[in-house]
Amino acid sequence: MLSGCGSDKAASHDTENKIKKTDGFSIQNYGSDMKEHTYYYKRHPQRIVSLWQNSLETLIALGAADKIVAAGGIANEKYLKPEHLDAYHKISVRNRQVFSQEDVLLMKPDFILGWLFDFSGKGRSIGTTDFWEKRNVNIYMNLMNGAEFKSKHVLEDEIKYILDVGKITDTEHRAAEIVNGIYTTVKECKAAVKKEGRPPRVLIVAGLGKIISIYTPRTLPGDIVTKLGGDVLGKHKETIGENEYMSMEEIRVSDPDVVFISTVPEMYELSTQKFCNLPGFQNLRCVKNKKVFCIPYYTIRSPGVLVRDAVTVFSEGLQKGR
Repeated sequence: MLSGCGSDKAASHDTENKIKKTDGFSIQNYGSDMKEHTYYYKRHPQRIVSLWQNSLETLIALGAADKIVAAGGIANEKYLKPEHLDAYHKISVRNRQVFSQEDVLLMKPDFILGWLFDFSGKGRSIGTTDFWEKRNVNIYMNLMNGAEFKSKHVLEDEIKYILDVGKITDTEHRAAEIVNGIYTTVKECKAAVKKEGRPPRVLIVAGLGKIISIYTPRTLPGDIVTKLGGDVLGKHKETIGENEYMSMEEIRVSDPDVVFISTVPEMYELSTQKFCNLPGFQNLRCVKNKKVFCIPYYTIRSPGVLVRDAVTVFSEGLQKGR
């Protein structure tokens, strides 16, 4: 009899799941345990809480700005694309910091778009996957912050992010247009760089200090530059879950053709000067040939739709750098 009851419960559960999966759509993402997790949607969200710049600008670019009830984590709106400012200002609740869990609960969202640590259950997290699912709220997290826990972070990860958010917000056609634009830019640049002969050796700087932190080939910027036809330095420095570094001596020996420095626009000139003035760097071919460029950090760190700008910046730099 007990066996029979167990079978009935299992059958009931299976039927429930089948109904759940067919009554709407599903999206594969991650849970707070950093394992793959399937989220089920009965309808497209109507009350979205957006956390951080990549979430906000992706939603706006897709045409879903009218569904955003609150946007947090926008420390400085001057970094937003000019064409997105008007939509941002129309959002009724805007905040430089990420909201507290209590604040988000009061907003009564049906969808939250943020980063991994927003849902970790630690620190300033606003709640775990389980916490929100119990309240019939779906989440979607971008956890590709420098490939902290995955062996690689590639362009296709951001493409999936754009397409997934497009599906969630019922803007799949616009998402496809954006993705096609990204792939077209990659294809055109790769062809232009290939004409010049050997792949340019490229150093991508994440931070300037006594030891220089870099983006290696396994990271998003490294993958983009590789796809564009560049030879990204630092393969031997790849370390999952930790910052990756190169000493000044290693950089001098590598003698890169082109350098990209991750920073903010107002720091472009200062960052370039700082790199060029480091001991012994005046003899680097990239410094002699004025092939040191800067790229906004928010286009390569969990960028979402902003990855399109990163592709363009890297493309222009690689072509100027030959």
